[in-house]
Amino acid sequence: VTRAHLLEFPGRERHFAWLPGDDDAVDDTALALHALAALQALAGVVQPLAANLSLQCIDPQTGYAIGGTRPALAFHHLRRSALPAGVHGAALFAGAACSQAPTLDAATLRDWVVDVLTGAGCATGTSVGWDSLRVDASLARLASADAESLPLLRAGTEVALAAVEHDAQGAWASGPVDAYPDQPPIALALSNDAGALRLTIAVHWSPWSEPASAEGMALARACEQLKAQGWTEGDD
Repeated sequence: VTRAHLLEFPGRERHFAWLPGDDDAVDDTALALHALAALQALAGVVQPLAANLSLQCIDPQTGYAIGGTRPALAFHHLRRSALPAGVHGAALFAGAACSQAPTLDAATLRDWVVDVLTGAGCATGTSVGWDSLRVDASLARLASADAESLPLLRAGTEVALAAVEHDAQGAWASGPVDAYPDQPPIALALSNDAGALRLTIAVHWSPWSEPASAEGMALARACEQLKAQGWTEGDD
């Protein structure tokens, strides 16, 4: 791949759902860890540069939100401390508590989520839960390890140049670029509705949206790993 086309918003989406079984823990920390395990299943293709977590107050018996109430500090943002050049990695929610880490690997994300959930407080008789975990800035793995940058095209015209990073696994394109802040190469959105988890994978850059491309096939294989974790794919 030598270039990528920006897809029309909201990109090409795949939707997955997960319901806890009789033996699954359903407290919100356990649910968050299950959500993070889904991100790990995709880590060979897409990795977070920034993540956004929103909290809510829930009924501890049912897990359902209580009238839309939230803790005083409900929105949290974690990003990599050194972002690739030109990447837009701002917090999704205004007034979010912002943190940075050298890398957003599985252990860092787990510690951040657990610390946020255990450190927040809701009114007596209610518990802290989460309703949204989003990755809106990401690295997406390219098939060619030789790429140094990735031109982004819209309607056949180059509109930006995405930075590419390299590690032992290969080359990774980074985004979103500042000119298109809502279109990373791949966005991940997880939601929690009283234990029912949903995941939307939104592909915004063409290499990962093409079923016959090496990048598209890698994403398809990663989605099969999701299904092996008990996620089912649906239309929305």
